[in-house]
Amino acid sequence: MAVERLQLWRASSTDLEGLLEIDRKCFSRPWSRQMFLEELTGKRKHLYVAARLEQGKLSPLLGFICFHCCLDEATLIRIAVDPGCRQQGTAALLMRKMFARLKQEKIREIFLEVSIVNRTALALYQSFDFHRIGSRPKYYAGSGEDALLMKAVL
Repeated sequence: MAVERLQLWRASSTDLEGLLEIDRKCFSRPWSRQMFLEELTGKRKHLYVAARLEQGKLSPLLGFICFHCCLDEATLIRIAVDPGCRQQGTAALLMRKMFARLKQEKIREIFLEVSIVNRTALALYQSFDFHRIGSRPKYYAGSGEDALLMKAVL
């Protein structure tokens, strides 16, 4: 899939079913409908979605990114790409969209937490100049995996 055929937009309630479906496929603890609704309406909360444009029609959602801003800092809350559509540039495009929005909002630093065993996510974040700043032992419920705390400076 060519990245140039991907379309990104700020999510709305019409995207809710697609968001829920991707989230269920990607996370062992998926978000509820209410959690997504709160992300759609919260102040300084951002939720963007991606889909493929083919012959003038949009595909089902391929992925999403959710981040919050507070003062001059931001936190990447969640990013997900449908497992059948990975390794095609969607996550990188979503990250670039986030960074562009953060620059508009004059954000200086962005933080995130990621499982220490999620090598794909770690590689993605490192490619966007995130660096480890700490850890949270046994952070993830269920698996007991440690989380790495990472930060990027804009």
